[in-house]
Amino acid sequence: MDHDLRFYTRENCALCDKALAAVLSTIELHGLSVTVTEVDVDGDETLRARFSDDVPVIFVDGVEAFRHRVTADEFYDYIRYVPKASAHPSLADEACIPCSGGVPALEGDEIAMLLASLGGGWRVVDEHHLEKEFTFPDFAQALAFAV
Repeated sequence: MDHDLRFYTRENCALCDKALAAVLSTIELHGLSVTVTEVDVDGDETLRARFSDDVPVIFVDGVEAFRHRVTADEFYDYIRYVPKASAHPSLADEACIPCSGGVPALEGDEIAMLLASLGGGWRVVDEHHLEKEFTFPDFAQALAFAV
């Protein structure tokens, strides 16, 4: 299964370099199908505010998997179990961290990546909340859906 890995880092960060080397060596050693995108948080004001010195941060398929460090074994153990959709927590089970204060909300590409994982019909309103409209042929079916 293909995986998308987004690696948030900073230039000249020894922890970032070590984590990236562990991930890349694991991908090569095991022949994993992983697309790695490295993002320098210093190149984007919003990302810099979101992650500060709290890097590296590694998202696998849109889900934060590691922060600060990862070893080759930890990455391999994680990636082996990711293919099952049930391995990812439900969005409904997630807490809104920015709502807790002090953390900026997701924007742009980050929202788009998570929105794609929800499936069809959902839309983001004002980069703030999700909406989806459900239609039913009659009240009884709508009520059965809601229960």
